[in-house]
Amino acid sequence: MKGLLTFTFLLLMMSCASQKTDVTYEAMTRGSSKKLIVVGNQLSYATNQKQKIVTISSENLKKLNEIISKITLEEMKDLEAPTKERLHDGALHATVTVKQGGKEYISSTFDDGHPPAELKPLVDLLMSFIKE
Repeated sequence: MKGLLTFTFLLLMMSCASQKTDVTYEAMTRGSSKKLIVVGNQLSYATNQKQKIVTISSENLKKLNEIISKITLEEMKDLEAPTKERLHDGALHATVTVKQGGKEYISSTFDDGHPPAELKPLVDLLMSFIKE
């Protein structure tokens, strides 16, 4: 019985660990870049000029997970960008990466600040975390 409880506990812990979700927003062009990485409740933000780490509140973390749950992750790579300024260096090339359940999902490229409609709530929330 004790062995069964231990096995069940380990299985539950592994299941919870596999549900962990990491999010990365990356935008770059010649000479300029910015990167936001969310792991757990920590957001790491870096540009060419500055770096900082922000702790995300449990309320905002819940919002983040709710938004991600509404995105069809497998289809992110096929989303169409609403603008194309990045094609002639008019905007940074941006992508969103979501790591969940041992898989990595990368969006199609879009102009920084102008994500596909399906990713807009996610990008807007991520950007709100770094506003000063």
